[in-house]
Amino acid sequence: AKTSTKWWNVPASKIPADETIHIDYNDQDKTSPCNTKFVTTADRVPLWVKVCKMRYNEEYGKQNGQKVEWREGDQEDILFITGSESKDGKVQETCVLSIHFWRNGTICIQGSAFLGWTDKIFPALKRKVEETLKNNE
Repeated sequence: AKTSTKWWNVPASKIPADETIHIDYNDQDKTSPCNTKFVTTADRVPLWVKVCKMRYNEEYGKQNGQKVEWREGDQEDILFITGSESKDGKVQETCVLSIHFWRNGTICIQGSAFLGWTDKIFPALKRKVEETLKNNE
């Protein structure tokens, strides 16, 4: 279910489809980032999914001790990466990363690793999308 954007965050509908990262915050003072998002054109969404599927496969999960899961739906594809941590003798699953690839072009990144993903991994994936496009021309 889509939640409405807090008034201090930019709604996806107002973001140009230029694949520039926008950070959403939990608080009005913008001290607590909660997710990032960017908008692309609808025809590029499958390419983003393909590039991410090449990176985030079962092998990636095994190497990192994490579970990688892809869910496909009518409106969006979702990548879930979960890790587990022991707390008070109980093993708890934590959401390391979830990426929602909306068919309309909005791509939303959440989870405990979203800021690191945004800084370090997003630029490399964006280059890969561009290279794939050039090779397909």
